[in-house]
Amino acid sequence: MIKLKESEYSEMKKADINKLIGFIVSSGKEIVSKAGTINDKGIKKQFLTEEDLRIERGIKEIIGKLPGQHYFYAEEENNQFIDADSVWIVDPISGTKLFIEGKPHYAIVVSHLSNGRVDLVIVYDPTVDELFMGNSEGAFLNGKKLVAKETQSKKIIFAPSYGWKDLDQIEKLKEKLESKYEVYPSQGSLAINYCLVVRGLFNGVVSLTKDAFPEFAGLFIANKSGLKATNLKGHKDIVPDDRVFICGTLQNYNDLLNLTKEVIS
Repeated sequence: MIKLKESEYSEMKKADINKLIGFIVSSGKEIVSKAGTINDKGIKKQFLTEEDLRIERGIKEIIGKLPGQHYFYAEEENNQFIDADSVWIVDPISGTKLFIEGKPHYAIVVSHLSNGRVDLVIVYDPTVDELFMGNSEGAFLNGKKLVAKETQSKKIIFAPSYGWKDLDQIEKLKEKLESKYEVYPSQGSLAINYCLVVRGLFNGVVSLTKDAFPEFAGLFIANKSGLKATNLKGHKDIVPDDRVFICGTLQNYNDLLNLTKEVIS
């Protein structure tokens, strides 16, 4: 396999990331005008639209023109993960159900893995025109650096996916969380949930997911802003097979992790 040289990656950052961001933002603005008017066309899976496919294909085309050897892992047509030096992970519309229903907060989510570690993420919520980014310098919202806000709130987000089959686990974990916290459902795209904790609107997130596409970005932004966000094993560097994720302030992360482990091993 051809390895991506440091000089090639530097040039990619300078010359191509803005093009990728431009496509993501313009696509987001376009789908806002279509939200609530497009039907679910999923056959093998639930919640799939022509816009999911268009955005995924458009991002893949941009990635395909970058210098060096890249691999593409995305939710709809490219869902076979290849462990390589440079992998782009894409959720073309994170929260497609919300998009179909015309409700906020769906998002376009892109992450870049370099040798198994995330080093760049882009999360665009077109319903409120918010662009979250993360890189080696930190996490940002519309260009301004994000630092996790201190909060005494007991509000957390519990986000079990519709694809999580063990309903008994969901109920048991919800009961445990409710014994200590004010528990709210997912507020939109799973990637956006983590950003809400960064902004101090919630105190933590516990997610049980059908896939990990948005988590690569959401966890990176949370960790870069001063929160702690991991998989069930406590690892910040997650893998595509992970399905349980915990995010919290430094004060309550361990508590959320331990409560989750009491139900899910």
